[in-house]
Amino acid sequence: MAERRAAAAVFFFALALAGCKPAGHNAAVNTIASAPSPAATPLPQAAPTPTATPPALGGYAGHYPFDKVGGVAFLDDPAVVAAVDSLVPDAAVRKLVLGGDGPGTPIATHGGKLIAWGCETHNCGDHDWTIEIAPDGSAPAVCYHDAATMHDRSRWYTAPGRAELRAEPCPSN
Repeated sequence: MAERRAAAAVFFFALALAGCKPAGHNAAVNTIASAPSPAATPLPQAAPTPTATPPALGGYAGHYPFDKVGGVAFLDDPAVVAAVDSLVPDAAVRKLVLGGDGPGTPIATHGGKLIAWGCETHNCGDHDWTIEIAPDGSAPAVCYHDAATMHDRSRWYTAPGRAELRAEPCPSN
């Protein structure tokens, strides 16, 4: 009998060391459950990601219309988007011009304005566009050419609500 008591004592001692308890010993559980837990250490916060800031429009000269300069492409620059949106009432034309899906040429400066040109993929000669805009975002104009409907002319959007057909192609720099 003494051997059983000694074995039981060793068993209960081992359970206590292992953090377990035999049935009927709630006091140990209550003590463990009510013990204060250490304060959680906050995880280090990642530094905020800087928001892309478009450069002055002149910073795009020499870059393609879809190249990002300062984290923003010319065709996504708020001043350019606002100019195209205000001048071009046709959503399909705006989508072609601002979509930037087709080929383009590097943005050039001519007569104090930036000239950005692009076209529809595999249809450049017949379906293209040009954005002319001053480096400060003023005096925008958009040229759009669709040979299927305009033949050898282009439509120039020069002011909100004002467009004219001209007997010239959209300039490509």
